[in-house]
Formats: sequence, C-alpha cells, structure tokens
Amino acid sequence: MVLSALSLVEVVWPSQVLGFIEGTEHQFAGITYSLMAVECIMGTGQLRPAYWKLIFYFFTPLILMGLLCLLIHLYFRNNRNFVQAYQYCICATVVFLYFQEVARSALELFNCHEVDGKLRMRNDVTQVCYEGLHFQFALFLGLPALFLWNIILPLLMFKGVRQNYMQIFHAAT
Repeated sequence: MVLSALSLVEVVWPSQVLGFIEGTEHQFAGITYSLMAVECIMGTGQLRPAYWKLIFYFFTPLILMGLLCLLIHLYFRNNRNFVQAYQYCICATVVFLYFQEVARSALELFNCHEVDGKLRMRNDVTQVCYEGLHFQFALFLGLPALFLWNIILPLLMFKGVRQNYMQIFHAAT
C-alpha cells in the first residue's frame, strides 16, 4: 500500500527506486484492483472516468458493509454480542480491503500539474483542476472520502475491535 501511494507522489526518485515501485505497484496494489473493473460501469456523459471511479469506490464499500451487517443481524438476531462482534469484523475487513482504492481515487482528483498555464488533472488533461465540476467533486466527495476512509473509519474500526476483543476472540474459537 505504501508503494502504491509513493507512486502518486511527484518526486524525482532515483532510477532504482522508481523501477522497484513501478515493478511492484500492481502486485501490491490491493485486492480490489483485480476484483472490480470500474470502467465497466462508466458512462459517456459529462462525468469523466476519475469521477465515476471515486463515486464507485466511495459508495460500494458502504453499501456492502450495510448489507453484510444487516444479513448478520437477521441471521443471528438472538445473540446480540455475537452479532456485534461479527459486525465489527465485517466492517474492519471491508475498510481494510477498500480504503486504499478509495484513497487512490480521491487523491487522483488532487494530482494536478500545469499544462498551458492551467492546472489540469494528471490522468485526464481535459479537466481543469479546481474549476466547475472538478471543484465540486474535490470539495464534496474527494475531501470527505480522504477523511472518512483514511482517518475516521479506521479509527472507529480499531476502537470497535479493541472494545469487543473478547467477543470477537470467543466467536472465532
């Protein structure tokens, strides 16, 4: 995960480090890199692929967590401690599997460089950074995605798993 994040940072890396990062980026990019192809759901309208990718990676794990927690709750409704322990495990697993892709797609919105005197997105030079639709996505989806998925949810999952350690441990054995 660190290697994938390093590849997004614009630094003049030594050639050996750059070769290592490029060679290992897809092997360690995350399980969701090979599980889901966002390009299959992208439309051809006003929204560019970077925006579709962020929308998909932001909302899909939240929906998945909600559905899995609901199923666990309905199936084991008689044992409240058991349900709570498994719900924390499910949420922690989904956060672990998805937070890297959410962070990557959110950071792609802020990865801009200057072209012809204007800041443009590095992966889509037709999009001017921090103007119009890009500004709205960066402000209302990009920043919340970074804070929610990389700070708030991991801390909540750590707190929940730590508080329910005994129930989780006994449920697993």
